[in-house]
Amino acid sequence: MLRVNRAGGAPGAKSQIHTHPGPEAFYVLAGKLGQRTPYGVTYAEAGTTMTGHGADTPIEMFSAGTTDLDELAIFVLDADRPFSSPAKFDRGEISRGGANVRSLSRFSARFTSRCSWPMAS
Repeated sequence: MLRVNRAGGAPGAKSQIHTHPGPEAFYVLAGKLGQRTPYGVTYAEAGTTMTGHGADTPIEMFSAGTTDLDELAIFVLDADRPFSSPAKFDRGEISRGGANVRSLSRFSARFTSRCSWPMAS
């Protein structure tokens, strides 16, 4: 099954750590997207794409720029599995790459209402 989500947020907004049952890719419309996985941290600027990783890879997405992020996330999913599941990084992986992300409390109402990322509690 193919799914396309539009998401974004203020600088510093981030998702909870989660997995998907298939690969994903991103197209950044505005701002800067950050992606943290066990493999490190990668970034994509407005007008560029980013490939995700395979199924069941722990991932945390975040708005890494100085302006609001607006992006499209494209997923190839297993229709018999949940869209996303909570996950954790192995010890030490969460700080790999040194990305500076602010607390979840900085999410804007606009981000929360249109974002499909699983929100941290």
